[in-house]
Amino acid sequence: MPTLQDVADYFDVSPLTIKSDWRPRGMPGSRGKWNLRDIRRWKESRRFDPSTNGASSQTDTELLRRRRVAEAEEAEQRAEKLRLANAQKRGELLDARSVELSANELVVRLKTRFESLPDEFEVVAPAGLRSDARGTAAEFIDRLLIELASWEAYPDYRPEAQEQEGPNNERPID
Repeated sequence: MPTLQDVADYFDVSPLTIKSDWRPRGMPGSRGKWNLRDIRRWKESRRFDPSTNGASSQTDTELLRRRRVAEAEEAEQRAEKLRLANAQKRGELLDARSVELSANELVVRLKTRFESLPDEFEVVAPAGLRSDARGTAAEFIDRLLIELASWEAYPDYRPEAQEQEGPNNERPID
């Protein structure tokens, strides 16, 4: 014969619920003599028995509804993880850290290349204009780099969007 804990586990409730709610409302059986089939029948009959005032059956129904909602949310989360994993396998998502690292490397290479342009202008400019061409180009490049440094890296960034990112900070590729 099952124990009270076995009964609680079977019906997915706490032993306290059985002691304080079910037993006082007439759950069949006695200490050490719990028949799960009889208890299940008793529970089913309570759902439709107006003499129970619906109190416990409403509680049971609400608990069951909450449990089903939680299970549905868990299933949706698992499905979303699988969707993201599959999208990443198909190459539709990239790791955000890798993209950021690549972007940073590109910016450094561009900066270095821009900074070398005044020297190149000096070489190709006519002899009398070389000094002026180099100085003008250097000033222009400096202003351009200052302007680029002030640009926002992620103008459309929304902190709440991070919750929608995948497990490795993946973002969809546009």
